Amino acid sequence: MHDFDPAAIKPYALALFGAAKGQGVLQDVAEQARELAQGLEATPAARVFLQGPHLPTDDKVAYVNKVAADRFPVLLKNFLLLLIRKNRMGIIIPVLKEVYRLYQQEQGMAQGSVTTPKPLSDDEKQRLQETLENYTGQKLNLHYVVNDKMIGGIVFKSGDLLIDSSLTGKLSKLREKLLHAKVA
Repeated sequence: MHDFDPAAIKPYALALFGAAKGQGVLQDVAEQARELAQGLEATPAARVFLQGPHLPTDDKVAYVNKVAADRFPVLLKNFLLLLIRKNRMGIIIPVLKEVYRLYQQEQGMAQGSVTTPKPLSDDEKQRLQETLENYTGQKLNLHYVVNDKMIGGIVFKSGDLLIDSSLTGKLSKLREKLLHAKVA
């Protein structure tokens, strides 16, 4: 696989984001970028094929032209071809994720995760989403995680914000208070 160059992620993502916005296709490109990143993460064979140095660039270009023909916006397909020709496919997934993050940020959305001890119903997710959006003042794209080791409650993370209302978190805070309490 190609070396991963984290410093290249932001410039490439900003270039694609800016071009898509300038052409009026930002929503389509951002949503397709998210789907493509998820697809590549779920398909190691495609990732190895596109990122591996063992295959000629022309084969990769032909593959992208064939697969992306009607599936992706032209701008996104051309971006993929650029990364192949520049030997930068090692950063494709983080670049695509960053494009989608920038799009969400522009739309006033923030990423967040909610961890619970058991799966939530759709109604519970909806109520929790509304509560968290009211609390943060932002639209949220929430990712739900089940941690069966939690005793109860929820843990919410978004950016620098952490709300831990889990029983484990509350017990930990109580333990800290008791450890630092002065006995009279």
